[in-house]
Amino acid sequence: MKIALVDVADAHRRVLALEKMGITTFAQPYRDYEGGEPSGEEKAFARWVNIRSVHKACAWENYHDSRRRIQNGR
Repeated sequence: MKIALVDVADAHRRVLALEKMGITTFAQPYRDYEGGEPSGEEKAFARWVNIRSVHKACAWENYHDSRRRIQNGR
C-alpha cells in the first residue's frame, strides 16, 4: 500500500498555522518503508523549520540553502 506524500507547500501552511497557536514545530522528512529517500526540497524544508535561527531570520520562500542548490544542480 502506497501512502500519499504531503507536498512541502502543505507542510509549510501547517507549520505556520501551528506556530500561530504557539506550538514549537519540528519537521522530519518522510522516508518510506522501501528505502525511498526524501527529496532535496523536503530535506531543505526540515532544516529551515528545525534550525530556529534560520527559521526566524527568513521566510521559506527566501531560504537558499547551499546544499539545496547543489542537489538541484545550481
